[in-house]
Amino acid sequence: MSTSGQVNGDVGSLGDFAFIAWQLASQNVLGNYSTINWQVGWSFPAFSCRGLRLGSANVNGTLVYLDNDGGDGVHAFNSGHNHQPLWLASGSINVGHNANGTKNFNLNVSIRGWEGSGPNLLSDGSANFDLPTIPRNPGAPSTPTISNVEQTTVGLAWTQNPGDGLPVTLYTISYGTAIDATGSTTTTADDNKTITGLSPGVKYYFKVKAANSVGEGPYSSISNTTTVAGAYVRSSGVWKKAIPYVKVAGVWKLARPYGKILGLWKKSIN
Repeated sequence: MSTSGQVNGDVGSLGDFAFIAWQLASQNVLGNYSTINWQVGWSFPAFSCRGLRLGSANVNGTLVYLDNDGGDGVHAFNSGHNHQPLWLASGSINVGHNANGTKNFNLNVSIRGWEGSGPNLLSDGSANFDLPTIPRNPGAPSTPTISNVEQTTVGLAWTQNPGDGLPVTLYTISYGTAIDATGSTTTTADDNKTITGLSPGVKYYFKVKAANSVGEGPYSSISNTTTVAGAYVRSSGVWKKAIPYVKVAGVWKLARPYGKILGLWKKSIN
């Protein structure tokens, strides 16, 4: 990451060259952009001067300096042969960042100079710089994976999507029987959570979102599962239907367990 820099053009036979310099002035978190101060000029060694003609400079693809008159007007500013950098133009420009807060931007300079004791020099230079990342909200985590489904609990896990890399401080899990996973919420600082207090034999939907020091990100995609019904037993680590039998007149027969669903008695095992 850089907060300032300079791009130099080709160096002439007397050691002089065109340049564009920049400094980071400020960053706007809400607008997701940086303000850059820039200066375009020509650098002279102690024994050289130039009459500058055609030239241009660009910051992040935007033209910030242009001289296309072909004359030698700027030479008079250095007629005293003080051999200081000759500043041609300066200003500021806003550079928008990517959605995740990062930004790599380009500067280039191309100026032709007339050398009093030598040929014309076309001084070209170009380079890229990475600006400091602007803090952004985190991205959506991965779709929650489901494990350890039991009668009243479900295990969830997900993968962090940090967005711009700021640490996630809290996850919020939204879940319920509605297909948009709304109804209840719970939080955790970890990337996994066991949801408790569920009902047996009910289909639940789950989604998760992250928060960092800037704010909250969007919810993940939704996953779902059905909790184990009450008439199940766990055998060798696997939940299986419990098949109840009763003895009638000395003969074992299949029992027909019923449960009340929405006010109606229905078979709980088919």
